[in-house]
Amino acid sequence: MRNGAEHVQLITRRRLLAGGAVLAAGAGITLLQACAPTAPTAQPTAVPVAPTLPPAATKAAAAPTAAPAPTAVPTVAPTAVPVAAKPTAAPTDQPVSMSVSTSRGAHYNPLWYCCGSQIATLPWILMGLARQNTQGQFEPWLASSYTLDDSGSTVTIKLQPTARWSDGQPITAADVVWTWELWAAPWIHGPASAQSKVWGLAGAKEFNDGTADKIAGVQVVDDHTITAKLDPPNALWTIGQQMDFGILPKHVFDNWPKDKLADNPYMDAPTVSSGPYKFVKYELDQYIEMMRWDDWWGNTVWKQPKMTHVFAKQLDPPTAIAQIERGELNVAAVPGQEMERVQKMPNVELFRVPSLGMLGYWYNQRRPSLQDKRVRQAFDFALDKEAIRKAVNFGLGKPTATTIMGPDWALDPSVKPRPYDPEKAKALLTDAGFDASQTLTYLLVGSDAFVKSLAEVFQQYLGQIAVKVDLKTVTSAVEIPEFDKGDFDIGLIGGGEFARDPSLSAAYFRSDTAWASKWMGYNNPRLDELFKQGVSTSDPKKRAPIYFEVQQILNDEVPWLLLWQLEQVWAADKRLGGFTPYVMSTSTGASLLDWTWK
Repeated sequence: MRNGAEHVQLITRRRLLAGGAVLAAGAGITLLQACAPTAPTAQPTAVPVAPTLPPAATKAAAAPTAAPAPTAVPTVAPTAVPVAAKPTAAPTDQPVSMSVSTSRGAHYNPLWYCCGSQIATLPWILMGLARQNTQGQFEPWLASSYTLDDSGSTVTIKLQPTARWSDGQPITAADVVWTWELWAAPWIHGPASAQSKVWGLAGAKEFNDGTADKIAGVQVVDDHTITAKLDPPNALWTIGQQMDFGILPKHVFDNWPKDKLADNPYMDAPTVSSGPYKFVKYELDQYIEMMRWDDWWGNTVWKQPKMTHVFAKQLDPPTAIAQIERGELNVAAVPGQEMERVQKMPNVELFRVPSLGMLGYWYNQRRPSLQDKRVRQAFDFALDKEAIRKAVNFGLGKPTATTIMGPDWALDPSVKPRPYDPEKAKALLTDAGFDASQTLTYLLVGSDAFVKSLAEVFQQYLGQIAVKVDLKTVTSAVEIPEFDKGDFDIGLIGGGEFARDPSLSAAYFRSDTAWASKWMGYNNPRLDELFKQGVSTSDPKKRAPIYFEVQQILNDEVPWLLLWQLEQVWAADKRLGGFTPYVMSTSTGASLLDWTWK
């Protein structure tokens, strides 16, 4: 009889080679993006690799973290998509194309921000106050500056004074405040929306529950200045998810009923824009087309992009790799099983960078059988995570015990992943009085080969400690309703920007978030207090011991069973200059402002 690791390798490698999955393409992993926990996305985030890379390919940066995202709807990537033109006499006028996730949000709009298809394109159409650079760090974008007072109680945001919408109207503080109100409003994301809590704007909860007609802590000082009081104080507020969500043009929705906003055509076709590119067309589930705004107000603040025409193609990984090989695609994420093939392509350069995200399993502790931490610890001991990483992920990624993955100052060296120890797992289950006659349910979202392999691996390893697991397969379209019903025990989770800052884990494990309270059934008052303390100062020396204790709690209680920190591999057309790989697979075009044809 084969041992567990051998069995895993046979199943997962065969399935991967057959399916060609890559997390960047999005299939059945609950994706955590820079959004709020109100609706995790049905898309994944990583990349596998096997051989070594060319010397010039390691040129990116690692950085740390973020939070969840709104409802994602899976899509099918057809083949009738524009082909990348091959530069000839006037190369800067030729279109450029990049692959993006086949998943999408309920609408093509920042209010339903979720997946790579949106993350790679919307920031260039509808600017956020800040944008992430290729290392995952925030830089001013629509805002010219944002500053916190010494107590972390008040943030002051100043907008770019020359900013205007593509229809000529000025971009003002009223647009920002109105957009924030939409995020917190019950008519968009429902009662007790995650944004009304996690964003920490004083008065947002009251606005959400209808006892206030505005967010009391937010004040318009003048057309280009906003102040916001934070409750509780948060010295790290300006690295949070709210900074890079696109600001919407309030005047476009004048006289439109607030409870019918989702029906406004703009929500799927943002034709009034603020960024360097204008929206042209979204051929649903096929491609998003953008055209450079030649008279963009930001040309004098930054620089005018050289690429005049951009196609973001929604492609599955095998199709993307085939197109980049034929020169029909210029940038794509690379799955591990395709690494060797892509390395041999004479027209492509490879890049490999650490990612901010992670991959693992999450427990539904609303189910009585998972409420004892010894059971959750047992499952952790039961998995040979290194064998799984090498077999399923082609050696990509780095072991991690918790979502606190960076920066280095925040890492407790004493917290390490549990080793593979099935005997220890069995003993813990016995101590916990686990009922071995029951069958656990694993929520398998979608039909992606990689995702299905990880479900089967979990099922197989738990079978070796006499725990029965059934796989319940659902489509991404019903993922959130399934979360709400809670008729399952375990699911797969991936992505996020956790390594950017340890505070970003709070959006999942703090007891007043949707993730912890609504879906995981997880509540630890000490953890709540630590997360509050962790953002009371920006001094790493003071923050480090706080997050050391956070790691110790998360490692002990195992609300999520972590497999590994993700690693990202990119392929770029050698004719493309200015490409810098991004630390997440979700934003293919993070360096788009610098792209040019050689």
